[in-house]
Amino acid sequence: MEVKKHTVIVAEDDPIIAWQIKKLLIPWSNLEQLYFDNAEAATIQLNLQCPNLIITNLKLAHGWINPDFLQVLRQCDCQVIIMTGLCDIRLQPDLSVLVSPNFLYKPFNSVQFRECIASLLV
Repeated sequence: MEVKKHTVIVAEDDPIIAWQIKKLLIPWSNLEQLYFDNAEAATIQLNLQCPNLIITNLKLAHGWINPDFLQVLRQCDCQVIIMTGLCDIRLQPDLSVLVSPNFLYKPFNSVQFRECIASLLV
């Protein structure tokens, strides 16, 4: 039986967090993982390919680095996980227009991260 391949784009500017995400995604061997450390490169890739899942942090998703990134996220028909330290998403109303925003509030642990991934990649 062939395993369905999923594509995940990780847009994370902190190399330590990107490394941790890579380690946490090891159980999913069916994931093609693409990593970007800036919104500009992630935006270019998103314009070329809409993945099954996008994992990013609030700074990149909200466009504080590149306003085009949020616009592309809005247009992409995929699951989105946004990692944030904010305690209440109502503080970021622009993000509510995303197709499927899922928020991981910092600090979160590896179990919470994996459960979130597992629930989205069905």
